[in-house]
Amino acid sequence: MAKRLALVTVSLLACSGARAPTPSASASNAGPSADRTPPTKSPILLVANKAEATLSVLELPAGRVLATLPTGQGPHEIAIAPDGTRAVVSNYGDQAALGRTLTVVDLVGLKIAKTIELGDYRRPHGMAFLDDHRVIVTAEVNASVVIVDLDAGKVERGIFTSQQGSHMLARVPGTQRVYVANIGSGSITPIDVAQGAAGDSAPAIATSEAIAVTPDGAQVWTASLSENKVVVLDAKLGKLAELPAEGAPIRVTATPDGKAMLVSNVKGSKLQVVDVATRTVKTIDVPAQQGDTAAPMGAAIASDSKTAYVTLVAEDRVAIIDLASGRITGHIAVGHGPDGIAYSSAFAR
Repeated sequence: MAKRLALVTVSLLACSGARAPTPSASASNAGPSADRTPPTKSPILLVANKAEATLSVLELPAGRVLATLPTGQGPHEIAIAPDGTRAVVSNYGDQAALGRTLTVVDLVGLKIAKTIELGDYRRPHGMAFLDDHRVIVTAEVNASVVIVDLDAGKVERGIFTSQQGSHMLARVPGTQRVYVANIGSGSITPIDVAQGAAGDSAPAIATSEAIAVTPDGAQVWTASLSENKVVVLDAKLGKLAELPAEGAPIRVTATPDGKAMLVSNVKGSKLQVVDVATRTVKTIDVPAQQGDTAAPMGAAIASDSKTAYVTLVAEDRVAIIDLASGRITGHIAVGHGPDGIAYSSAFAR
């Protein structure tokens, strides 16, 4: 628990940093602003603004605000359905209240479709779609993951990990296999969704929060917040390698083509692009407007694997990264305390 509280403190301190202008603060919370033209079939970016309980829906490449929608308290992570018609936001809560809801977003109508109560399951966080109708999400307090039927609006079943701080998860594309990172236990738990069971958890590294899997399912990547290391595991969770990180590596994100991993260093104010095949590292500085760190956090990568979008928690904006050159090519202003982020090229109205 002390480690969990320490992480929350890092996050809250990051949110108290310099704030860029936030056009979403004056946008309607009910849906698209009336003075904006209808969106096209351009890709979209969704950003969870945890400090103000909103979701920014942005049209790319310009970052035009299509809508600013209300969520539950402390929205942290986002998943978009394979068909691009809806998204789900996990409402983690805050230090005063344990979150226990998911917000379902209609991306066709740009509105909130429903809020799903998770009952006794609390602190929902990491999440992935299993198909167009179901998501799997961690329930940190319960040392579990839950499978939620979005159409029925209820928990289908829970699967016990038996590990402390089951926080983030990653699904092997095209399969029913999921890996869960457990911060408190410093372990990874494999989940067989088809069987509805957790496999044997394997030790990874202390405070292992970040998790990503290569698209072919051959490698699982995690990282230590406390030891500033990235760990590479095989599909059976045998350790393959350890790499140095640049200061509290809080997220690892795979490029869609499987060639690289993007590491977000929330305290170091740096990104690292790691070549999966050679494990060579390219470091990208993320200059802070004020203070010691811009607090890079969540990352989403375009379907062509060329551009990354990274939330800067301390600056209320998203950095746009050209992965080939390692340059920051621009920023998009969002709401207060941006954390989770998701990209979709399937968006259409």
